[in-house]
Amino acid sequence: MLDAVIEAPTIRTDGSVLTQPGYNPQSKLYLVPGAGLYDLNVPDVPTRDQLDVSVEIIRNVFTDFPFVGQASRANVIAALLTAFCRHIIRGPVPLALFDATR
Repeated sequence: MLDAVIEAPTIRTDGSVLTQPGYNPQSKLYLVPGAGLYDLNVPDVPTRDQLDVSVEIIRNVFTDFPFVGQASRANVIAALLTAFCRHIIRGPVPLALFDATR
């Protein structure tokens, strides 16, 4: 049974990251990596330095965005990460709503 075709790596229910192209029977997902993602090397157990670099990359994406406060920044990051791990969440996920302050 196939649940979805995806273009980016995702987390499986056991906590591992699906990076191998093709069908994965455990997750019921078929990964067709997008451009630049074929040679992605995701460690099974990342180091603290790798985690810190990953967090910094996510923060840098939104560096120049004029968030109203920390809650707004946290909501954007949560919406981004929800999309990444959606396949391991059974049932509904929180709705993300974006609006402008001006």
